Order: sequence, then structure tokens, then C-alpha cells
Amino acid sequence: MKASRFVKAFEHDVDKWERALSLIMEIIEMLLTVQRQWMYLDVCVHLSVCLVESVLACVCKSKVLPEPQGP
Repeated sequence: MKASRFVKAFEHDVDKWERALSLIMEIIEMLLTVQRQWMYLDVCVHLSVCLVESVLACVCKSKVLPEPQGP
């Protein structure tokens, strides 16, 4: 739009919109980065919880440790 020869009358508004849209784009990029990192960490945490649960189940089945008793 800035390449148009008719932009002179609206140059101030065009600059303001361009800055606003650029800021919105940066914010969206940051949110996408956070989302990607969260998804990666969510998978890691879920896998580690599953691993701990399966190890505990195997240990309890093999009677290496006594099974937990309720109060």
C-alpha cells in the first residue's frame, strides 16, 4: 500500500496501522513459540509419569518392595 501514489494523504494512518499489525504479528509468533514448547514439555512430562507408573507396577508385582497399605 505504501507504494501507491495516493498514499500521501493517508501516510500517517498507514504507518500507524503498519506498526500495529507488526506488533500483532510479533505477539502471535511469540504465542506460537510458547505453544510449541508447551506441547514438547507436555509430551515429556506425560512420558515420564507413564514410565514411573510402569516401573512402580513392575516393582510391586515382583515383590521387591512391599505393596503400599492404606491407613
